[in-house]
Amino acid sequence: MSQVNLKLELASYEYFDSFFQLKSEQGNIYWSGFSDVPNKLNLENHFCAAMESSSREFFLLLEDKKAIGYLYVDFDSKSKELELAYGISQHKNGRGLAKFMIKEGLSLTSKKAERIIAWIAASNIPSIKSVEALGFVKSSETDDRMFELETEPVKFYKYVKCSGNKL
Repeated sequence: MSQVNLKLELASYEYFDSFFQLKSEQGNIYWSGFSDVPNKLNLENHFCAAMESSSREFFLLLEDKKAIGYLYVDFDSKSKELELAYGISQHKNGRGLAKFMIKEGLSLTSKKAERIIAWIAASNIPSIKSVEALGFVKSSETDDRMFELETEPVKFYKYVKCSGNKL
C-alpha cells in the first residue's frame, strides 16, 4: 500500500461531499445498519455534530483530498475507554487502509484511555484481521444487532486492546 497520497486528519466541512459519497456506497450503507443511501441533510447534521463533539474525535482518511475512510474515536470518561468505529471505501478494500487509519488515528488522538475497544461483526473478517494485527484481542462479550438489510441479528464481538501495548 502506497501511503504517498494518504492523509488522516480531523474532519472538516470541506470534505462533507466526499464523506457523503463514501457513506452512500453499498458496503457503508450496510455496515451503518441502513437499507438505502443516507438522507444528505441528516448526514450533514450528523457530520457537524461529530466534528463538534467533546467526547468524539472524527477523522477522515483522505486520498488526493477525497475521503476514502472515516474513523470515530469516542471517549467514555466513566470507563476510561476509547471506542472505535470506522469504515473504508469499498473501492479501496484489501489494501490495509483500515489498519493504517486506526494506527494513525490512535497516534493522533488527544484522548487517553486505559483500554481501546472495537465492536466487530463475526462475519467481517477483513476488519477482524486489521484490529488483530494491531494487538486487539477478541473478548467473550457479544452484542446482537439488527440491520435493516438482514432478517436475523448480526453477532458482534468486542475486541480489546490495553493502551499500555504499543500499536
